[in-house]
Amino acid sequence: MNNFRRPMGAKLRQRGDTIVEVLIAMSVIGLVLGASFGIANRATQTGRAAQERTEALKIAESQLELLKTHYEANPTDYDLLSSGNTFCIKEGAAAGAEKEPVNTADICADTDGEQGRGLYSITVTPNVGSNTRTYEVNVTWTRVNTTSNEPGTVSLFYRVGTL
Repeated sequence: MNNFRRPMGAKLRQRGDTIVEVLIAMSVIGLVLGASFGIANRATQTGRAAQERTEALKIAESQLELLKTHYEANPTDYDLLSSGNTFCIKEGAAAGAEKEPVNTADICADTDGEQGRGLYSITVTPNVGSNTRTYEVNVTWTRVNTTSNEPGTVSLFYRVGTL
């Protein structure tokens, strides 16, 4: 005999959640997790872009410092400017900074950059047509984790006798 019968007219107590409530709760949790993943991913990309740009600025500033050192040691030596060729100055060069000519096929790469991978290309371009004796230092790199195919670029300018 079945002892678990309910008396006639007695109401059944609800215990637990219905399937609809569970599905709604799971949907809300999924939306919150998806949104937080998107925010975290964007923050990571922004941080990486800032890190790449900071590294490129350090490289460009080091080229400017090497130019400044060269002209402080040789105040009347304008051969770097008068050549009109694009070049870069090797790191570790002494007062008579060792310059390395560059053509489009052979751009100076930063081998001391992040993990020595040579991510950054460096060019120093003299402004030959100007009486102001200026240089433009360009650092370009392939940006990591972006949908854009455009490289990152940093440009700094230096006028001989200033800085």
